[in-house]
Amino acid sequence: MFWPKSLGFLTMSALSAATVMTSNLLGVVADAGGDMDYDWMRYVVTRYEPGDGPQNQMVSFMRSMFGDHVLNHPVLKSQFTRATYERALESLNAVNGEIEGLIQAAWGRKGG
Repeated sequence: MFWPKSLGFLTMSALSAATVMTSNLLGVVADAGGDMDYDWMRYVVTRYEPGDGPQNQMVSFMRSMFGDHVLNHPVLKSQFTRATYERALESLNAVNGEIEGLIQAAWGRKGG
């Protein structure tokens, strides 16, 4: 496992807090008798800027830790001009298509 050098204390603290929060929330589901099979669970990268080096390092780190549990398509950060709106819409459609394929596969249907 590697830790990107550019990740600061605040970023690592946020990642740790998110992990603890998720663990606590899923503990409630388990205590209520919920199915704890997590094969369906995925992470989506949001507000992504492809030219941002530290973000790319973080995404690489997430992919090394979670593998195919990180969606392939990120949701891009966008300022609202026509070109960036279209780019953001394209990225959302790609993410939603990937999620739809996972849902179809979980339901036993062929897809994405």
